[in-house]
Amino acid sequence: MKRSELLQNLLTALLTICALVVTGLLVRRELISPEAQAAAGTLSREVPEWRDYAAGKHRIGPAEAPVTIVEFSDFQCPFCRGMAARLDSLRNEFPHQVAVVYRHFPLRIHPHAIAAARASECAGEQGRFWEMHDALYRGQDSIGQVKWARYASIAGVKDSLAFTGCMDRTVDDMGIREDTAAGNRLGVTATPTLLINESRVVGSPPLEALREHVRRALEPERRADRE
Repeated sequence: MKRSELLQNLLTALLTICALVVTGLLVRRELISPEAQAAAGTLSREVPEWRDYAAGKHRIGPAEAPVTIVEFSDFQCPFCRGMAARLDSLRNEFPHQVAVVYRHFPLRIHPHAIAAARASECAGEQGRFWEMHDALYRGQDSIGQVKWARYASIAGVKDSLAFTGCMDRTVDDMGIREDTAAGNRLGVTATPTLLINESRVVGSPPLEALREHVRRALEPERRADRE
């Protein structure tokens, strides 16, 4: 075989290998979707500036709770529905020690996530944010099929006309955009993503793992009580 032919064959083989590597990376990127990342329940870095993210307006639990769990979430995300139940359990187990802050991070793969977030904000204008939060997760399978007014009724929203008017005003999505921008600064790519004080938790770990995070976050307070 001539030298030129050998070089040509080597070049062809090299290009084929490169093409296979690139294809594999693209396939992997598609397969590891935000929801697949969420299912993994991986842990990540500590966030020293966590209190900046805990300043969201939707907070439930004691104002002086030593542990604040900030949740970046999406009402159409099935893993977020499970996380909402776990966070309720944590607040029941640690009623004086844990508070939860909900922040919106609607994913593009969920076609009704932004509208669902808007519905919660519109309910929040009438003091029913958390009730709408619960109604949306309980009725998650019907999102996009049931009218938002139905969710509002379940959530106990009194002024249906005001709620409907709010849903028509996309200019009122500022709070959603602010939460999403905060999530982008934090590097959120999958929901749910949590901050348990300074610890950043990505995905949907089991309740016992979340309990352990809370216990670790409470250690400084316990040491201070013993001193």
